[in-house]
Amino acid sequence: MKKRVNYMEEENSIKNKITKWKSLTIDLSFTFLKLRYKGTVLGFFWSFLEPLLLLSVFYFVFNYIFTNDIPNFTLHLFVGLILFFMFSRGTMMGLTSISSNSHIISNLRIPKAILPISYNLTAFIMMLLDFSVFFVYMIATQFFPPITIILLPVFMILVFLLSIGISLFLSILSVRVKDLNYLWIVVTNVIIFLTPIFWRLENMPPTIYEILQYSPWIQIITMTQDAVIYNKLPELGMFLYVTVFVFVILGIGMFIFKKFENKVTEFL
Repeated sequence: MKKRVNYMEEENSIKNKITKWKSLTIDLSFTFLKLRYKGTVLGFFWSFLEPLLLLSVFYFVFNYIFTNDIPNFTLHLFVGLILFFMFSRGTMMGLTSISSNSHIISNLRIPKAILPISYNLTAFIMMLLDFSVFFVYMIATQFFPPITIILLPVFMILVFLLSIGISLFLSILSVRVKDLNYLWIVVTNVIIFLTPIFWRLENMPPTIYEILQYSPWIQIITMTQDAVIYNKLPELGMFLYVTVFVFVILGIGMFIFKKFENKVTEFL
């Protein structure tokens, strides 16, 4: 009987800790979102203006200077950019989440993983705001989305989890490698042009297509665009391949973070 009571108390303690850390993660994510625009003239309005400005620039360049024949190009461009912004923001903020918050780590006894996760949750909230602009644009242009758009949350979560997995690894590595921030900026700048934002995967030359079709990141973007705009369901095999890849990256990130998190304080 005593063992049963102890087990129940331990179970309740675990549940309380989970609830506590979950609340803290959400609170931190909104705090980081407020700090992102603190001191700016337009403030929170930048979360809506930023994607619209970049969309306008890319639309002009790739629709008038470099012509293309992609149907519903603006929507195609918008979806790709929003998902890329989630990945870029999440990994960039997650990368510096440990090194730039040494005061929090020193003064509060919290799981360190909360920091990169909170920053990615901030990026996820910003993605939701970006998609709210996207849906307003669809209404304004009288585009009626296909039924396959119901899969959009699934792909959003996959990008979110992929970003967390990479952020967990980068946040640990950046404590030792101080130049990683600059290197990752270069990497994300390369990724944006390797992402089917300005082009369609099936329009690539056969040799390039054979290589790129196995990229999980490219497949996530392509499957999302197909579901949201072109009324195409993802192939089950490819969807499972991408999902397994995302969870493998997440698992590797968690393993590396757990193994080295106690050593990061030596380098802060």
